[in-house]
Amino acid sequence: MKQRGSVRLEGRVWRLRLREAAAPGAKRRSRSIDLGHLLDLPTKASARRAADRWLERTAPRVLHAGSVLSWATWCDRYLELHVPMLATGTQATQASIITKHLRSAFTGSVHEIDLVAVQGFIHAQRKAGVAPSTVRARFNVLRRMLRQAVEEGLATVPAPAGAMKFPKDEAVHEAVRQKAFTAEECEAILGSAAQPEVVAYALARYLGLRTGEVLGLTWPCIDLASGRVTIRQQAIDGKIRPLKTKGSAAVLQAPPALLKHLQAYRLELQRLDLGGETLFPDRDGKPWTAPALRERLHVLLDWLGLRRRGMHAFRHACALGMADAGCSPEVIRRAMRHSSLAITALYLSAAPEDIAAGLARGAISTRGG
Repeated sequence: MKQRGSVRLEGRVWRLRLREAAAPGAKRRSRSIDLGHLLDLPTKASARRAADRWLERTAPRVLHAGSVLSWATWCDRYLELHVPMLATGTQATQASIITKHLRSAFTGSVHEIDLVAVQGFIHAQRKAGVAPSTVRARFNVLRRMLRQAVEEGLATVPAPAGAMKFPKDEAVHEAVRQKAFTAEECEAILGSAAQPEVVAYALARYLGLRTGEVLGLTWPCIDLASGRVTIRQQAIDGKIRPLKTKGSAAVLQAPPALLKHLQAYRLELQRLDLGGETLFPDRDGKPWTAPALRERLHVLLDWLGLRRRGMHAFRHACALGMADAGCSPEVIRRAMRHSSLAITALYLSAAPEDIAAGLARGAISTRGG
C-alpha cells in the first residue's frame, strides 16, 4: 500500500514527510516536501488534501490501459483529485456541472461513452431547453474529464468538438441584451448609488471589468493623473488571486465619467483619513467578497424597482454599448479581453438595414477602386 506520509506545520509552512526506502540494516531517511504556506492552507485538513494531491500526481494509483471504471466512480475521482487543482473561481462552476448534469447523463462504464453517446447528450440538453452556449460549456467539461481519463489509463476516446453537431441559437444577441443593464438603468444606478459602491459599479460599467477584477483593484493600479487602470489581479473570497487568464491582464483608459468617480472617492478617503491600498476593503482590510457586493447591488435595484441582475450585467452593458456605437469586433474583443472573436460575436447583431448599408458601402468602395 502506498504510504501517505505525515503532514506537519514547520513555522508557517506545511510540509509532507515521507520515509525513503533503504537497504537492509541501513538507517531510513525521510524526505520533506513543501506543501504551501499557512495562509493558503489554513487547516491541517487542507494541508492533508494538498499532500494527497501531490502524492497522486507523483505516484498515481495504477490504472492500466484498457481498465474499466464506472462513470459515477470516475466523476467522484475527478471531483476529488482534479477539480481542486483548478483556479478557485472555476472549481465551483465545474463541480456544479459535473454533479448536476454530467454524472446523471451517462450510465455504465467510462469506455462506453463514445461519439454517439456524447451526441445524444448534446441533443438531450438542447431538447430540455438549455442554451447553446451552456451546452458547449458542459461539453467542454465532459471532454476535459475524458481526456484526463485517457491520461490515467482508462479505455476511452474523447469526442472531438469538430465531430459534434451543436445547436445554433439565432437569438443569442437578444438573450445577452436581456442579461445586461440598459443605458437608462446604468444611469439610474450610478446616479443613486453611494460611495464606495458607485465606484465598483462604474468600473464594471465603463471598463467592462469582471467582479473579481473590480474587487482586486488597488490604488497603485490606478493612475488618476493619466486615467490609466492596470488590471493584473483579482479577488476571490476576500483573497488576491491571479487573473482568470494571462490575456485578462491589460492597461485600460478610464473614460472621464469613471475618472470623476475615482477622483471623488480618493478625496473622500483622504478626508476621512482612511489609508490602505485596497479600493474596497472590509473591516479586516481584506477585499470585499462578490456575494457582499451583489447583495448591495440587489438592495439598490429593489429600491429603484429594477429587475435583479448581477455585477456581470454591467460588463454586458459595456460590450453592447461599444457594439451599438459601431466599434469593430476586434476593438470590442480587446477591450473585453475575450479569448476569441467567437465570444465577442455574442454582442454583435446584423439588422437588415445594417446589412443593406454594408452592401452599399462595399459597392462604393469597389467603384472607387
